[in-house]
Formats: sequence, structure tokens, C-alpha cells
Amino acid sequence: MTTDARSARAERLTERLRGLDADELTAIGDSDIGLAFRDGSLFLGDHGAEELLDRFGSPLLVFDGDRLRSNAERVRSAFGRHFSDVRVCYALKACYTPEVVRTLLDAGVGIEVMSDLELQLAQAHGADGSVLCSNGIGRGDAYNRRTAAAAPFLTVVDSESDVDGLERFATAERPLEVAVRVSPAASGSVYFDAAGSKLGSDAGDGSFSRVLRRCLASDRLKVVGLHAHQLSHCADRELFAESVRGLAEVATRVEREHSIRLDVIDIGGGWETRFLFERAGADLDEFARVAAEELSRLGHDITLVVEPGRWLVADAATALCTVTGIKENSGRRWVIVDVGAELLIPLPELVYPPVPVKLGPRPWLEYAVADRTCDAQNVLCASAELPAPVIGDRLALLNCGAYTSVFASAWGHPLPTVLFREGGEVTEIFGSAGRAALWSTLHGVDVEQ
Repeated sequence: MTTDARSARAERLTERLRGLDADELTAIGDSDIGLAFRDGSLFLGDHGAEELLDRFGSPLLVFDGDRLRSNAERVRSAFGRHFSDVRVCYALKACYTPEVVRTLLDAGVGIEVMSDLELQLAQAHGADGSVLCSNGIGRGDAYNRRTAAAAPFLTVVDSESDVDGLERFATAERPLEVAVRVSPAASGSVYFDAAGSKLGSDAGDGSFSRVLRRCLASDRLKVVGLHAHQLSHCADRELFAESVRGLAEVATRVEREHSIRLDVIDIGGGWETRFLFERAGADLDEFARVAAEELSRLGHDITLVVEPGRWLVADAATALCTVTGIKENSGRRWVIVDVGAELLIPLPELVYPPVPVKLGPRPWLEYAVADRTCDAQNVLCASAELPAPVIGDRLALLNCGAYTSVFASAWGHPLPTVLFREGGEVTEIFGSAGRAALWSTLHGVDVEQ
């Protein structure tokens, strides 16, 4: 990648991590994200944000079932225009919340799992082999045994040790249909897994050929396709095209050299949150068209598998919180809120854009938003415009549904109450009783929650 290209993509990353400006905030009702201002007050569907905070306390994490279904349908319709058979599999690692998983299953979405724990979770919610994609590395006997018994429609093989483990439990009478995970040559972009990653086998390295040959020689594994997942937070059409193109080139070579037909191509996920994806001007229809164009070189119909996680669930949850601190340091204004690292991962590539719960006549100024922990890295949004807040004001934080509740640690502060909103109903799915049980079980003390 050239220096100019790296610079341009770095600028796009900076723009992506910026909070909403005043015009975007006041027009948020046009975004189809389920939030809107009515007479200056923020509503989540039919429910006022202040009403929810007054009723359930602060902070809150509120999932939106309607947005989950909308996101699932958006993926299915975009790729369905270009492929006759599309399997949308939710990457379960993004969020385990039962209502989220059941809503996506009810919407016709399959489940991609990466471990024995996740396979058990998926099965507990009614997912059978016909909708399961079994992925992961360093699988272990328990996972291999359960995978063989479940007979997923696709099992991804990452290494020769995967072959050894799966062969111990699969049978020649009931072979597992597998896709071999490959990492096509990458551009060196920060959005790609680097060569030599722990995930997959690099296409130019002998390890991929060895894994493939082992699978082809097995009477307990049936090679039906290839899998590649190299991207993260991708809203860049060219990077996406490069990833799919690399996979298509490897698939074409495998078919030619081994005289086989690959009927399943799994392009993974790694797309940006839908809200940020569309805010950046990206178009999922265009991603689907590009995928069809690149994979057409195979010369035959395929089953396309996609594994979105963040794209499906991140913008389907909003955190509601309270301002507990205001400060200015060397000209930088800070807003401190009562939710943070116990729920929202403080990583430099993540952003949780703040939205005021009430609009008013105060001046709009630029702020950074952060949590109350004694860690300077725990910043939720580095730059956002807000009507000058005061202690006790309430804020909403967007994009809080992915890799939040699954990583929750209750570090420093209690976990928020978790709600699920669907239509006109709001259900509490985690609250004070759960918090008390968590602290008592893990830390042996009873604390006021």
C-alpha cells in the first residue's frame, strides 16, 4: 500500500471515530436507527429515554429487536440480489444476550460459533445443524465431539490439528462437510490480518496446501468449500473487493489443481457497524455486487456464506447514562459518565457516539466523553459536539450492542441494567438481582448495587 493510500485511510479512520455533529444529532430520526427527538426529548421507539432512566435507573443498555430484524433483512436482501443461495450466519461471539440470539434465529439467520461454549449456547436457543457454522481454532475434544454430533451445515478447518481432532469423532458414514480456512495475500492494510496470523493459513505458504490435502484425503471430512475472514471494521469497498478477489483466486486454483468443485464460499464478516458503515457512505448492495463479480470467475453457482457480527447487533443497542463529571484540561473539554470500561471496550478503533437526551438553548461545544475509571485510555468518544452539559444531564451512547455485554467485567463500577425493547414493550433481562449474584459469587462480598 502506498504512503498516500495509507494516509487517506488513516483520515477515514479518524473521521469514523468522530462523534456526531449538531446537524447529525438533531436529524438522527432520519437514520432508521430507532432513535428520534420529539419536542426536544430523545425517544427510543415509543419510549422516552428519560422515562426509561427514571424507571430503571442509570446506566442502562437497551437492545432494539426491530433494528436487529432490519439489519438481518438488509444483509439477506443485498446479497440475495446477486446469489441464488445465501446463508447469513450471525457471529455469536459479538453478543450472547438470549433475546438477541432468539430474535435473529426467528428472523431466519443462522449462527456461526467459535467454541464448545458457543455451540451449547446456540443449541440451547434451538439452533440445529442445518443453521450452524462451526468455526474456531485449537478446538479441543469437547468441541469436536459436539460438532460431529451436531453435523453443522459447514465446519471450518483451520489447521492440521483440527483435522486430527475432527477425525476422532466424525465417521465415514456421516462425514462432516468442511471449508478450509485460507488467508489470501493481503495488502498490508491495518484492516487485514497480517501474514503469519494465528487465524487461517496463508495462501502462499505450504501450510494451507497441507491442511487442504489432509482434508481431501480424509473419509470423515468432505471438502465443500473455502473460508476466509481477514477484515475488521471494514466500510471500504476496495479493501472488501481485494479480500474476496484473493479468496476467489485461491478457490479457482484449488478447483483446477485438485479437480474438485467448491460449492460453498464463506467470505466471513468484519464489516463496520451498520450505522457507521452507512454514515461513511458505504453501500452493502455495492459490497454484494462486488462479491458476485469477483466470485463469478469460478464459473458455477455457489452457496455464499457471510458471518456478520458487529454489523447485525452493534447499532441495535444504546446505552443510556448520566453525566457525573465535567472538566477542562489544557483546552480540552471532558464529559465523564457513569458507564464505561465495565461494559464498553476502551479500544482505539471503537467509538460510542454520544447523543444528548434533551436538546435545549445551551451552546454546542466540542467534548471528549469518557468513563469514571482511573485509566487514561478509557475514552468512549474522542470528539463530539454536545449542548454544553451539566452534572446530572443524561446522554445516550450509540453502537453499544457488539462485544460489550459479552466482555462485561463489572470492573470498578456495577454493570448496567439490560433491557430489550420490541414494539411497545420493554423487558428487563438483567438487573439488581443479577448484579448482586455476580458480585457475591465471584468476589465473595455483598455490595450495594
